[in-house]
Amino acid sequence: MVGLLAAVLSPPAYDIQTAQIGIASGFNDSGLVVGGAPAVQWDGNEIKEFPKPFQYADQLRISADGTVFAHLLASGRDGYDVVRMTKGRITYLPRLGKTETGDVYAISPSGIAAGSCGGTYSCKPTYWTSGNVRELGLLLGDTYGEALGVNDAGVIVGTSTSLNGKLHPVIYRDLEAETIPTPTPLRLPSRMTSGRPMAINSKSVVVGWTSGKHSSATLWREDNVELLQKLPDFSESVAMDINDSGDVVGSNSPPIPIVDGPITPPYYEARATLWRNGVVYDLNQILRKQQPRLRLLRAMGINNRGQIFGEAWTGKDFRTFLLTPATR
Repeated sequence: MVGLLAAVLSPPAYDIQTAQIGIASGFNDSGLVVGGAPAVQWDGNEIKEFPKPFQYADQLRISADGTVFAHLLASGRDGYDVVRMTKGRITYLPRLGKTETGDVYAISPSGIAAGSCGGTYSCKPTYWTSGNVRELGLLLGDTYGEALGVNDAGVIVGTSTSLNGKLHPVIYRDLEAETIPTPTPLRLPSRMTSGRPMAINSKSVVVGWTSGKHSSATLWREDNVELLQKLPDFSESVAMDINDSGDVVGSNSPPIPIVDGPITPPYYEARATLWRNGVVYDLNQILRKQQPRLRLLRAMGINNRGQIFGEAWTGKDFRTFLLTPATR
């Protein structure tokens, strides 16, 4: 019993690897990280560039079997398309009607892709399955939206947004309906006025953030909504991903002024964060070997092996990090 209690109370520990990748954006259960500028795949050791024209893709996402989805300049027409690469073969997926562009933001382990099609302030939440594209509905009175997370049960989360930019967090459960699937609003916590769900796991637990005076990492489970604990002395938090064990990753930060121009200093004060079993951890503090010259800023994804990827700052440039649970 004492050993079990110690295992529960002991903080997790991680080994770290880093690489210089332009914009890391996707991750799967095999620990493969993908990113753009140029498009690459990283297994924690070797970085491999994708072949042309996929090399120019961005917003990359990778499924459990290694299929990669991305945003790529359209072939033979204006705008950008969602493309899928399987074993080196590239397929351009259809857009909705005559929309200007397609974007993919999430894929399920089996390869259901969620994103949007449209133009500025006119994008429609969209998903792709079996090579086909389908539009998702908006809340009454809203004008555009995005599908941001999807699981293998075909449950999608995203935003339905009003013309004045207010983000309404929503969930879609009936994708088999003959008509355009309609969204169900996700509850907002007290004193929160908007929200953005970012991910959903196989148990349909949703994470993201809600905002009022400050932004707060938020978890939705069935009809309940919960604000996740913040690190001491930090006022802002966001949750970016959740695995099937219920571990949540994201970041905590000081207030970030919204200004034009270069990135403001508070951005570099962010802390990559893990929420596990009701406890919040600064990932910088639970590395098995401390990295005094490296600050983990944002945790962007966590897989079902407990590996975490995200963005770090060396004091001179950005790096992508990959954390793997340390064996004790």
